[in-house]
Amino acid sequence: MRFLYKFLTQVLGKTSLQNLLLTAFVLQVIAIVGLVGNLSFQNGQRAVNDLSERLQTQIAERLYLQLKTYLQTPHLLNQVNQNVIEESLGTAPLAEFESLLLNQMQSFEIVPYTAWGNQKGEYVGIDRLTDGRLHIEVVNDPSNPKYYTYTVNSQGQRGKLVQVTPYYDPRTRPWYQEAVQKGKAAWSPVYIWFNQKEMAIDAVLPVYDQNRNLLGVLDTPLKLSRISNYLHHIPISKSGQIFILDRSGLLVASSDNYQPFSIVQGGKLQRLKASESKNLLVRSTARYLTTNSHKFINIDRPQRLEFSQDRQRYFVDIHPFQDSWGIDWLIVAVIPEADFMEDIYATTRTTIVLCVVALLVAVIIGIFTTRWIAKPIQRLNTSAKHIANGEWDKTVEELGRSDEIGELAKSFNSMAVELQKSFAEMQDLNVALSASERQLHQFLEAVPVGVIVHDSTSKISYANQTAQHLLGNIISDATSEELVKFYQVYRGDRPYPTEELPMMRALKGETVIVDDLSLHRDGNVLHLEVRATPIREDCGNIVYAIVAFTDISDRRRAEQEIRELNQSLERRVSDRTAELEAVNKELEAFSYSVSHDLRAPLRQIDGFSQILLSRYTDKLDDRGKDYLQRIRGNTQQMGELIEGLLALSRVNRSELQRTEVNLSELATEIAAKLQETQPERQITWAIAPEIIVTGDTRLLRVLLENLLSNAWKYTANQNHPRIEFNLQPENDRVVYFIRDNGAGFNQNYADKLFVAFGRLHSPAEFPGIGIGLATVERIVHRHGGQIWAEGKVGEGATFYFTL
Repeated sequence: MRFLYKFLTQVLGKTSLQNLLLTAFVLQVIAIVGLVGNLSFQNGQRAVNDLSERLQTQIAERLYLQLKTYLQTPHLLNQVNQNVIEESLGTAPLAEFESLLLNQMQSFEIVPYTAWGNQKGEYVGIDRLTDGRLHIEVVNDPSNPKYYTYTVNSQGQRGKLVQVTPYYDPRTRPWYQEAVQKGKAAWSPVYIWFNQKEMAIDAVLPVYDQNRNLLGVLDTPLKLSRISNYLHHIPISKSGQIFILDRSGLLVASSDNYQPFSIVQGGKLQRLKASESKNLLVRSTARYLTTNSHKFINIDRPQRLEFSQDRQRYFVDIHPFQDSWGIDWLIVAVIPEADFMEDIYATTRTTIVLCVVALLVAVIIGIFTTRWIAKPIQRLNTSAKHIANGEWDKTVEELGRSDEIGELAKSFNSMAVELQKSFAEMQDLNVALSASERQLHQFLEAVPVGVIVHDSTSKISYANQTAQHLLGNIISDATSEELVKFYQVYRGDRPYPTEELPMMRALKGETVIVDDLSLHRDGNVLHLEVRATPIREDCGNIVYAIVAFTDISDRRRAEQEIRELNQSLERRVSDRTAELEAVNKELEAFSYSVSHDLRAPLRQIDGFSQILLSRYTDKLDDRGKDYLQRIRGNTQQMGELIEGLLALSRVNRSELQRTEVNLSELATEIAAKLQETQPERQITWAIAPEIIVTGDTRLLRVLLENLLSNAWKYTANQNHPRIEFNLQPENDRVVYFIRDNGAGFNQNYADKLFVAFGRLHSPAEFPGIGIGLATVERIVHRHGGQIWAEGKVGEGATFYFTL
């Protein structure tokens, strides 16, 4: 004990009493708070593990029950419909099935779709839209299997025809084939919905007559996007995710906003593996399960896993989901540990704040304690003053105490010698401090930015060389108002408001950056960018404002030059626009002249020729009649040429009205009209569905009419004519094309196809005036696209275009 006491005395004997007491208080507080904080952090981590496990289990169990209910409903609906069909419908007309399904959809409000397809190829389906309205979808003529979509009116009957899809045969669909193959209620494989926009899984049920002959298949599909929507609204955690995958690792649904499929070559959709998901958390979890739990396909009971990635820990909960109709999925919930650790980190920060507060309290208590102890020491003050005045040979008078304070008096005698040494060391420190101040001054003088320091009264207490160069004379004792007047400080063309000066705002506590300040001096304007920052004492009082500024006059001149250049460009554009308007007026005058001054004489020539043929036919010989017929034919051809020129001119003049245009519907309408002109022609049309673009509906109709009419005309001599309209992706654009197997053309003359009045076939072979393709080219160019053609004589032609 004596050794320890002696050791502590030697170690702590040089420490002041006040510092020793303060240190003791501070060390105690730090030890206690640190221990409590560490225990709190560890308990918080254990609580996070327990909380995440309970949360994931509750979410998985609730999702399991909800999913089970959701997936049982379509089979229940199919069973009800099967009982009705076997008891009363059988081979009834399709309208009876339509009525049945419509009534059932109104009863089962959570079912999005239900359908019936029979062995004849007939089909009826009821679709529930997102707003709750119903659509009826029917294929009632298997020989012409068009897919008609109708609205449902207020009487619960067919309403307006909404859409016609060219071809749909239910017997070829995956859900129908799955039901026929299994011969009982089952789930179809997950497949891409026929609109190529989402995925679905169908509850299917084959219906037989009493002789086990297949009547048809009941189908109630579930769009998996609804499961994803439900997952998206489950409150799991800030960044946690829930996803469902099948045993092959393919995504079924997920709580993120990404689709569980991808677009492959040709624009087709393909199911996406969970390990290839666009969501980083889903992708990382799936890859971990695949790599570290390769037997996850055999999981038959709930499991909980953990994994780490990028120094982040994740909790994973897996629940298998199976039913009696063939579904075998895995429900996976993954939560990052960081979602729960925010509260732990907040508690840690609170602990640190409390520690700081405790330190401050300890310091305050220590100060009061040392003052209480220091009162008897005041009698030592007089003797200590002699030593403070440098009288090192003076000794301390006896205080008449034998306690620690008395011992302290004896220590003053030896302290004089030590103070003398300390004074010498202090002088050395002062020399070093002076050198440091000189170095700081050199740094400030070398900075290529003006620096001024204002005291709390806004007067200048320091300015470096750059500031003096930019400002000229430095008036150190001027007020802020006097500075504005002396340096002529302006904002724009008005004096800068004194209260808004950067240094005044900094003295109020703001950190300010402005570039609207200028100095007017000797007829010149100096533009400055200024940054002002307040300097505070430890207690928080603002004692200085540092203002740094740079000359941005060159930048201002450059900005002015840019503005003048923009104005010049605007004038040039305005002049060019006026020129174009004048040209358009000339074109309009030309069109008017062609329309009225040229067509009127042609009509008179044609009319008088017709009169001669009708009234004087007995006075004309065959040659005269032939001449008149030729006159009429040429005038009519001339009229067609004039109409073509006018149409070509209107294409350039008309303003584009851009809207969403369904080219497939336009092409179908044009094909139907062409077929009506020659109903005896047997031609195969291959028009791709749902080709939708943005453009001018009227011009795009003219484009398709010209291209399809050409294909119709040049396939007239083919035994098995075929015309196709489709699209194909090419690099980063979409290329549309119309292909036929008609007369074709020599590829060497392809550049003449789009020249006005240029033709590669004689009128005797194929009639025409050569304006159509020129019109098409201008329409494409007005839509910012390109057009080109490929062909071979006798094998057909293909016209490609982009928009």
